[in-house]
Amino acid sequence: GKRLGAEAPKAFVLLGGKPLYQYSLSVFQNHSAIEDVVLVVPPTQTSLSLKGVTIVGGGATRQESVWKGMKALKQSCDWVLVHDAARPFLTKELIDKLLDEARQNKNAILVHPVSDTIKLVESGRIIKTVDRKNLWGAETPQLCQIALLQKAFETAEKENWAVTDEASLLEKMGVPIFAVEGDSLNMKITTKKDLEFAATLLKEKERLENELARF
Repeated sequence: GKRLGAEAPKAFVLLGGKPLYQYSLSVFQNHSAIEDVVLVVPPTQTSLSLKGVTIVGGGATRQESVWKGMKALKQSCDWVLVHDAARPFLTKELIDKLLDEARQNKNAILVHPVSDTIKLVESGRIIKTVDRKNLWGAETPQLCQIALLQKAFETAEKENWAVTDEASLLEKMGVPIFAVEGDSLNMKITTKKDLEFAATLLKEKERLENELARF
């Protein structure tokens, strides 16, 4: 969360008066198909106590943190959904889309089409324009079979692999991963401007919900 420039860890930064992590956490807690919830937090925040949620101290990287969280999951779980707490606008519908893939025995992640023109840049100079037709931005949750992901993490430790998401680990293992179109509102909070935009979206969402409640 360094780019956000906040004093608190990013997942604990307030949005609409609540820590970021509470938004997506509540979606998982209220989903009937979710058997176990593990929240990975900075080591300084492990005193946090939440009913029905296992709290685990994370590592120096996302990869280390997810692996620590994986080890805390119930043995009875076959699949895991890994989600960024910095994406507060997760919905039940997005989880359902991924679970539909699990029913077909597919590992899958949410993605969105890249709309910008993409340039390959080296040392400040544009080398070429990249065809965006087949380019998609990765989102979370990322849905993986636990046994496969555990094996991928173990291999990563042996081979010193460093990746930025779980799909990349499975790719390195040669495991097929499928793309499920997500939602542009499933945004990740990275900068102060992102947080400001999210606050605006939240207010508009609340306004629309209040209007619908009147009918």
